[in-house]
Amino acid sequence: MRQTTDPGALDDAALIDRCRNDDSSAWRELVARHQRYVWSIARSLGLDEAAAADATQATFAALVAQLDRIRQPERVRAWLGVVVRRETWRARERIRRDDRLDPDTEFADPSGDRELEIVDLVDALDQALDELSPACRELIRRLFLSDRPDDYHSVAADLGRPVGSIGPSRGRCLEKLRTVLARNDGDLVYQDVDAT
Repeated sequence: MRQTTDPGALDDAALIDRCRNDDSSAWRELVARHQRYVWSIARSLGLDEAAAADATQATFAALVAQLDRIRQPERVRAWLGVVVRRETWRARERIRRDDRLDPDTEFADPSGDRELEIVDLVDALDQALDELSPACRELIRRLFLSDRPDDYHSVAADLGRPVGSIGPSRGRCLEKLRTVLARNDGDLVYQDVDAT
């Protein structure tokens, strides 16, 4: 059955649904929409243009292989970000192993997997915060995520709430955040797909 809606007008979840039904125009749109993002991550992590193109291709190949297993298609961009980071680390290890790297050249991230883990954690936290109510999101950002966290008195005054309500609200919001993080853990299904 031929789809009539312009793929460019669809969100990622609708594109994934159409890709699952072998809609080639949806595939083209999905790749066009996210290719530069995927490629730029590989470049920012130290791959040259050719290796970044290979990592990008491997990432989209992984998407093809795992398409039916993605449970939250609206988060495909985040899924692609995780996969390209893994593909980039594999590529960097192959380059090191093959000893083709100029000894004077350093990758953008000499700290190894630790920075990748931090990036993934920050992505997961941002996504979880987006699922909280605006009131919880604001409270957590004000108390924990700003350069200079606010004290309870200033938060209460700005939000028009009693000072004594901030601590219990903070506890409830943190519990909601923990619940969302626990629920989302593993929702972006990825199984290692060897690109070599």
